[in-house]
Amino acid sequence: MFKKLGLEDEMKAKAKMIPATPVGEIVAKGEAEIGFQQISELAHVDGIDYIGPLPAEVQNYTPYIASAGAAPPADLVRVLGPAEAPLALVRGRHRLRLLIKAPRNYDLSAYLRGWLAKAPQRHGSIKLDIDVDPQSFL
Repeated sequence: MFKKLGLEDEMKAKAKMIPATPVGEIVAKGEAEIGFQQISELAHVDGIDYIGPLPAEVQNYTPYIASAGAAPPADLVRVLGPAEAPLALVRGRHRLRLLIKAPRNYDLSAYLRGWLAKAPQRHGSIKLDIDVDPQSFL
């Protein structure tokens, strides 16, 4: 991260990786002046001040997926993925892919409508676009 921020040389002697203990605990004990970790890991730690998120160009994003409803019949439908798209971030939007294989006479559109109807409601700025039979996976 320091390399991406252009601070690698200045921080080399001062920085250390903390593999086993949550970074927030190390900062709260006074063993480090500043720490970097996921917001969800730092938010509940007492004794530290939350400064704010890092610039977008150094962020790492963890893709999550929700599932709802029963899996399709294994003998008819195979769901492969999720996987990050080759261009996983386009215009600030994260992209994931699922490849769903089924016989030609299987109504995948109906299956997807039913699956999405059972999914949790999306909140905030989350948007879901589905492309059935895309021209390209890019």
